[in-house]
Amino acid sequence: METLLSNAPLRFELPGGTESTTSFKAPAGAHYFIPYANHVFTEWPGGSYFEQSVFQQGFGFCLLHFVVEKSISFGVEAMADFNTLQFTLEGETTALLSGHGFMTLSEGTYTSMYIPQGSHRVWFRPGQYAFFYLILSGEHLQLLQEDHPHLQTLITNILTASKEGVMLERMVISTTIHTLINKVIELKLTGAQLKLALEEFVVKFVQAYNHDILQRKEIGREMPPEEYADFIKVYVMDNVTMLEATNINNLKKMFYTSERTLERYFKRRSTQSLRSYLRRLRLERALYMLLPGDLSIQDVAVQLGYKDAYTFSRQFSKYYGYSPKNAAKVFCNFK
Repeated sequence: METLLSNAPLRFELPGGTESTTSFKAPAGAHYFIPYANHVFTEWPGGSYFEQSVFQQGFGFCLLHFVVEKSISFGVEAMADFNTLQFTLEGETTALLSGHGFMTLSEGTYTSMYIPQGSHRVWFRPGQYAFFYLILSGEHLQLLQEDHPHLQTLITNILTASKEGVMLERMVISTTIHTLINKVIELKLTGAQLKLALEEFVVKFVQAYNHDILQRKEIGREMPPEEYADFIKVYVMDNVTMLEATNINNLKKMFYTSERTLERYFKRRSTQSLRSYLRRLRLERALYMLLPGDLSIQDVAVQLGYKDAYTFSRQFSKYYGYSPKNAAKVFCNFK
C-alpha cells in the first residue's frame, strides 16, 4: 500500500552503533502494525525502536514501540512546535520537556499536550512501551474550530495551553478511544480515500476527548466507583510533586470519603493498594528528578515530602536495589 508521507516530528537520539531499516512487517513484540504508514525499525544491543508514521498537511498519526532490556535514557529532538493527543498504550515512564518540566506517561491514559521545538529527554526501564500520537498543527486546530463550533471551547483551551506550555486534563483511555485507534490502524484504503478517512478520524478523536472531559465534569462527586478510581489515579499521577496529592489524609478530604472507600474504589482498577501506588509513584518520580543531576538527594527528599534524606535514601535503595547517588550510572547513554 502507498505511504502518505513523510517524517515524524520527533527524533530519538538512540545509542551509537544502531542500525535502521525500512520494515514491512511488525518486529517481534510489537502489538500494532499500520500497513499504510512509513515504517522504521532500529535496534541496538539491549533494545529496539519501531516507528510507524503517516502525515499530511496539518496533521498526522504516529505509533512508537520500544522494547528495552536495559535501563536507558534517550534525548528527543522535536523538529517543530506541535500539539498532540498523546495516548500511552503500553508501559509507564517519564519525559522531561525542556522548559516545561516532567511529564508522566502512564499506560491506559491520554492527554492533550504541547511539545515545543527543541531538545527533550525520556527514560525507559526494562519493558515494552507503545505510544500513539495524533499530531496537530495550530493552523489545523483553528480550521477544526471553524468547521465544528461545538468543539470551540476545547480547541480554544488546547491552543491556550499551547501558548502556556501546559497539558490539559489527563483522561483514562475509554473503549471509544481504543476503538478509534484500532480503526485507524486497520484502515485498508489508499490515495484520496485514505487521506479523507484519516481527516475524519482527527475530528472523531477530538470529539471523543471533548466528550470525556465534559462527562468527567458532569459526574463530579457522583461518579461511579470505576470512574472514581480512574480520577484518583490520574489526579495523583499529574500532581505527584504536590504533597497533598500523595497524602492519604488530604485525598480523603478532597474526595469527601474515607480511606477504606478510597482503597476499595482504587482496587477496582488496580492490582495494588492506593498506599502502594502512592509509594511507587513517589519513588519513580524521585528517580527521574535525580537523573538530570541538578537536584541533590536532600532536594528531592524535601520536594517529595520525605521525613529526611536518610529515610528517602533507604526507601529508594530498597525499591530499586541501588542508592540514589548511583541512579544516573544505571541508565546507559544518559549524557
